[in-house]
Amino acid sequence: MRKIPVCVGPTAISKTLGVETSIGGAAGWKVPAGTKAILSVKVSYSLAGVNDDVLPKIARVRIYSEDLKIEPCTVYAAPIGSLKTSGNGDQSEAPEYPLNIRCNGGETIFFYGTQIVTTTTAGSMAITVTISNESPTGPQYFYKTAAVVYALPVTADLKTTDPTVYTVSGGMKITGVYGMAWQTVAAAATGIAGRYMLESADFKAAINPSWANERGNSFLSVGENPCSICKVEGLDFLIAETTNITQAFYNLATIAVGAFITGVQFTKQ
Repeated sequence: MRKIPVCVGPTAISKTLGVETSIGGAAGWKVPAGTKAILSVKVSYSLAGVNDDVLPKIARVRIYSEDLKIEPCTVYAAPIGSLKTSGNGDQSEAPEYPLNIRCNGGETIFFYGTQIVTTTTAGSMAITVTISNESPTGPQYFYKTAAVVYALPVTADLKTTDPTVYTVSGGMKITGVYGMAWQTVAAAATGIAGRYMLESADFKAAINPSWANERGNSFLSVGENPCSICKVEGLDFLIAETTNITQAFYNLATIAVGAFITGVQFTKQ
């Protein structure tokens, strides 16, 4: 068993905005005996019933344990876009998030799934955990996301800055960045072309990071809203012990009213 996947769930999550559901049951997931490393997680998020809302479904998972040093660890599920009312949701592949957590087996881990935008359908969530009976190599990875989404106005050629910062504590360097942008009003023939930006006086880098939005294409019909996690990993820039981050999005073209959210991957060594 050098490296093997284990699925937790699937579990139907609450459709109520901000309400957490424990994936795999209220007792959490027990790490199999003999496990020495939790290498990564991959979040599956899907709708088993009718997609009766024309807007995207955006969800995330908070990973928590009293037995292991995991926090902060909040990651996004691949968002479900919408292809017309009561149609199939358009969805990109879920990212695999590296963790490299040392363990001994028998520990309990909770995966809390939650909707972070209002929707009329809940969907289900499962977590694929890749484990190993060999100790991990390399650093342990942690994840921090903005607390809530921020509105993206229709105006073209405009930078929108969220005035509320989110904080990374105890980190040494950022190794990945993540962002999602989507329409919150269904409109035909509109898309989202732009870039994400993170700004902080606590970044020990010559410039602030920015990266492009992906899969924000327009479609002809109302309610067709593709959306994906736009990520850049393998980064390496130092940060302060306490780093306050401001998220922003620059929108190139006129769109329907939208929203965006970002997050970071970091290490403590």
